[in-house]
Amino acid sequence: MLERLVRMILGRGAEALLALGLVLASFLAFMGILSLSFPQGTSLVDLMRSAESSPAEDRTAAAASGQEEDGRGAVGPAVAVLSRIRHDVKDRAADAIAWVPAREGMSLGDRHAVQTFDGSAATITFGEGSELALQENSLVILKKAEALSPRNRRLASLIVVDGELRGSLAVSPDAPVTVEVEAATRSAKILSNAGPGAPAEFSVRVNEDASSTFTVFKGMAEVSSEQGAVAVAPNHAVTVDSAGSPGPSRELPPPPALNSPDHGARLDFRTSRSRVRFAWEGAAAAGDAYILTVARDTGFRDVVDSEVLSSPGFMLGNLRAGTYYWRVSTRREGLEGPAGPAREFRIVRDVREPSLSVTFPGRIVSRREIVLAGSAEPGSRVFVNNEEIQVDASGRFSHALVLERGVNMVVVEAIDAAGNVAYRSETVDARY
Repeated sequence: MLERLVRMILGRGAEALLALGLVLASFLAFMGILSLSFPQGTSLVDLMRSAESSPAEDRTAAAASGQEEDGRGAVGPAVAVLSRIRHDVKDRAADAIAWVPAREGMSLGDRHAVQTFDGSAATITFGEGSELALQENSLVILKKAEALSPRNRRLASLIVVDGELRGSLAVSPDAPVTVEVEAATRSAKILSNAGPGAPAEFSVRVNEDASSTFTVFKGMAEVSSEQGAVAVAPNHAVTVDSAGSPGPSRELPPPPALNSPDHGARLDFRTSRSRVRFAWEGAAAAGDAYILTVARDTGFRDVVDSEVLSSPGFMLGNLRAGTYYWRVSTRREGLEGPAGPAREFRIVRDVREPSLSVTFPGRIVSRREIVLAGSAEPGSRVFVNNEEIQVDASGRFSHALVLERGVNMVVVEAIDAAGNVAYRSETVDARY
């Protein structure tokens, strides 16, 4: 009896251990799948470890010096201002746990992070003449200003962790803050070298292979790394690999020539949303791509749409009535060249029928052929019994029409550029 009881207890214990082992194996397999699906990247803590003090120490030092927090975790004086945001933009203060929706006009402090996503953008302003724009799917971290010399010149840094940053850096003897942009692991950085009153317009892009590409569009800039410094001329770019070694300076591809819409064009549409055809031409090489950008402002901050295209043309829909600006640049071997002068066009919703007047010969005629004369709204297409006829620039037309014996229905239609239709008709009895 006792032996049977012992066997039963041992059997139950083995079953329990087996079940526990299966549960543990399943949990480890599940965690392995999660690890493969969501690989762990470099944390923001590691990326911002350049600051020597912890958030708690920052708050203690701030209290001792009379500085105050801004309510979002930024301690001490602001490094910059988030001057503009478009669509979904998130920010995270140095000692915050979660990302929160960013606010336009908010101050950004030391180790403050800003992130954009698909279709979103943000602009960070450091002072007069220094403005940096985050493109979509970008992440940057700000670093507080540091004293550089007995004259108390200070240097603020912005680290591009991922994505692309565009903007301008101004140099002025009276500027209290000079801005320095670092890329990825801070193995390379760009600093304006154009001189007072001549800001450098540039872009910084972190590539998938951990290299960083620095492009200068206007002015002069200096790209420095662990391997030394390189002066970059306008319309040139330098790529610094992940080890900090800069490559040769490469010239950017020229901008394409824009065809349509023309500058100042008015485009009329009947519906509340329109479809606009963009066309351009350039000296395309194998593998080239074009970047079409459409915005509501001349500075291209309020971007409506941005497309990467393989051919010189694109149909863009869903544009509401208003004024727009468009430009195109060329991407060649990973380098995006400057865009040419932007063009402006205006979309107008037009639901009025076009003007149309027709002179008919009368209801009864004694000849086989008649002449229809009249005028339509300039730019309209005119049809007589579904056949398009010639119209001059002022909208005037004259057309010979052959009649059948008996009663003929004569219909004249005018269709304007927006698609509105006007028509005039008359029955003509041909007795010949």
